[in-house]
Amino acid sequence: IDVNSLSPLQPDDPRLLTGNNRSFLFDGGFGASVLAENWSLGLSVLNLAPGTFRFSEEPAAEFSSYRKLFLTGNYFLGFGRNFGIQPYFTLRNSKLKWVNYDASLKVDLQYFHVGAGYRSENSLFLFLNVPFEGFMFSYTSENPLNANHMMGNGHTFSVGWTIDQ
Repeated sequence: IDVNSLSPLQPDDPRLLTGNNRSFLFDGGFGASVLAENWSLGLSVLNLAPGTFRFSEEPAAEFSSYRKLFLTGNYFLGFGRNFGIQPYFTLRNSKLKWVNYDASLKVDLQYFHVGAGYRSENSLFLFLNVPFEGFMFSYTSENPLNANHMMGNGHTFSVGWTIDQ
């Protein structure tokens, strides 16, 4: 779908109402973490049931799915009761390359966490985490450093839940 050709003035745009444009694909994932006092190590797998999804019969419309693997580690440096710094490192695969990496630094403040990082695909990301009663509300802004700025940035909102032991 050429998103530049869509118009909010046409809520019944036929390009959105045909084929699989209003469909979704079920998938699953799994993750586990080892948590110590000052460090953590995690492994996660997404797209356990990868499938092929096509928006239309056009060859460029295929949205291919692949199994994603993540190995993540971090170390916490605490400075007082309400301040800490956490360097993170993640190894992951992508469609184009078997091993990519993310490196980031998170600053933990009393009521929220902020951070910035770099992805090996040459992009910078900024994030904000707000913990609240067992939940973590997050926002991430992805900013490509060498891409056409007209393509825009990526924005992700997410919610996580921690199950206490």
